[in-house]
Formats: sequence, structure tokens, C-alpha cells
Amino acid sequence: MEGTRPLLCEVQALTIGSQMAMPRRNAIGFDVQRVHMLIAVLDKHAKADLSHCDVFVNIVGGLKIEEPAADLAVAAALLSSNGHQEVPGKTCFFGEVGLTGEIRAVNFAEKRIHESNRLGFEKFVIPASCKKQIAELPKDLLARVSFIKHIGQLNSFLGSVPVKAAKESSRAVARPNSEISQ
Repeated sequence: MEGTRPLLCEVQALTIGSQMAMPRRNAIGFDVQRVHMLIAVLDKHAKADLSHCDVFVNIVGGLKIEEPAADLAVAAALLSSNGHQEVPGKTCFFGEVGLTGEIRAVNFAEKRIHESNRLGFEKFVIPASCKKQIAELPKDLLARVSFIKHIGQLNSFLGSVPVKAAKESSRAVARPNSEISQ
């Protein structure tokens, strides 16, 4: 939120195994201390095994996010990268992640959903504790909202992309180009 206006941003994350005793943690546009906390929560409550990975988080467009409502989006990006799972397109995540893995309510949930919908998002993953805040939403919009109580449920909102299939599809795209250049 920028004042009372929702501002949407894209969150990117990259995780890769590290051989170093202390893996690197880097965040651009997001507090690196919150990244450390999210990694610990994901390791403990979502069995993510990120403690041995280099982790990079980027908020696209040069924005700096200080609001804890971005926690759920960052956690989804981290799980997506670590598990080779694709975040379904046009899905919006918001919610604060607590140390016990609970997803906490954030202010202005209804405004966030309306703005996201206006910008073309089709699915919304929000804290279950925001149900009262969005009770006035139109039924067609409310039907596209999914509620999450605990970080352990986050994997169910990500689509599975097998690593082998992803590599084969990238090779299939590369072959025609190499044949054309010959």
C-alpha cells in the first residue's frame, strides 16, 4: 500500500544449492532480514530445505517494499524456485507470514483485490483471517479468492513443472533454431 492506494509489484526469487558453509542471501527491494525469517519459516513449516541454498529475491521495477503484506508473495516465489513449480499466471498473493507459519491478515484486503482485478489478475491467495474484510465483494470476484491459514498450505497453490520436462521443452525450442542456422 502506498498510503491508501494499492500498488502491485512483481516478486522474483532464485534459489540454488550452495557449497559454501554460509549460503548467500541477497534481496533487492525487500528487507534481507525478512528473507532470512521467511527462509527459516519455510524450512520449519513447509519442509522447503532452503538452509543450504543461495537465495536471491528481487522486486521488479526498482520498488522498495517495506510492508509485511508482501511476505506471502515472496514465500510463494521462493517455493516456486526451490521446487521447480510454476506460480500460476495472473495470481496475486498477499499476507503477512508469522514465525509459527500462520498467515496473518493485512489491511485493505478489499482494495487490494479490486486493484488486482482491475489490472487483470484472476486468482487471489489471501489470509483466511481476511474473510470479514472482503465480505462485500461481488460474488464472481469472491469466487476467485482462495484462503490460506498456514504456510504449509502454500504448495497447493503452485503448479508442478517437472524439471526433466522443462529441460526437454527448452531443447525442443532450441533445435529448430539450430537447424535453421545450419
